[in-house]
Amino acid sequence: MAYIRVIDEHEASGELDLVYQKYRDQYGVVPEIRKVLSLKPGFVTLYDAWVHSITFGGSRLGRYREELIAVLGSSLNKSSH
Repeated sequence: MAYIRVIDEHEASGELDLVYQKYRDQYGVVPEIRKVLSLKPGFVTLYDAWVHSITFGGSRLGRYREELIAVLGSSLNKSSH
């Protein structure tokens, strides 16, 4: 849980509600790391595009190896999303 002000799912409206719905559809939940950005809903979309551009396909490892590294990192950090 974040220790900064966030807009919870039941409080979201407009653009933020659409962003949250996208995460619920894709992951079943809204990741806490995205709720941290909830005060600037437009930034969430930009942030997602940036993360995707540097996370997958940005190396010669290939998608499979990049995914393995991501899973290992999440496991070591005890991250669920």
